[in-house]
Amino acid sequence: DNSGVSTTNLCIIFNGNVVKLCSTDGHRANIYEFCNETKLPFDGTFLVPCSSAKTIAKFLKGITGKIKVSASNRILVIETGLGRFECTLSDLKYPDLWGKFFVGLSGFRILFNTGEFLHAVKRTVSICDSLATKGTKATFETGKITINSINGGVGSHSEEIPACYSGKKKEVCLNPRYLLDFVTLIDSETTAIVTTGPLDPVYLAPGSSSNFFGVIMPMRT
Repeated sequence: DNSGVSTTNLCIIFNGNVVKLCSTDGHRANIYEFCNETKLPFDGTFLVPCSSAKTIAKFLKGITGKIKVSASNRILVIETGLGRFECTLSDLKYPDLWGKFFVGLSGFRILFNTGEFLHAVKRTVSICDSLATKGTKATFETGKITINSINGGVGSHSEEIPACYSGKKKEVCLNPRYLLDFVTLIDSETTAIVTTGPLDPVYLAPGSSSNFFGVIMPMRT
């Protein structure tokens, strides 16, 4: 019964000196993790409505110094040297991301150039229909990734990009718009994909960083 589970909130987890920001729509998830200089004065998991999360992002834009965060009675308070922001927290439960998404992430790893992959995905999206119902098939072979998309009403598209991978041929079908949404957030020169099979979650992360990553559920073909 998921009636009390929310996928429309930003989940903020405080644990020791570690802070995690998590978001999901049930088909994909993004997680950003960082360490505070000192242990936080409290631990807990808090759900911030998306509208409030967007306001927080605007509120903190340009802030480079330290901020103070506190929570009580379902109220989250963020203070900077320039002002104070308060918002009401959600009392719903958050999905079990680790149980659903993060299973078997010790699979094969493919490393490739972010810019080349981004342009390839953009071209793929342009030929898919508005709902991307056909999906995009990514084929991983030694030294390359082949991206294929088919839209019966428009045509087909296929292209290859170099990749650092050596192993058996693997295939996975993904929503290209989900790929595009994630890759546009990456500021690293390289991107890594990790997965174990065609129906297993696909893990994506900047090739030079481990504090930000996303997971996309594959499409059935």
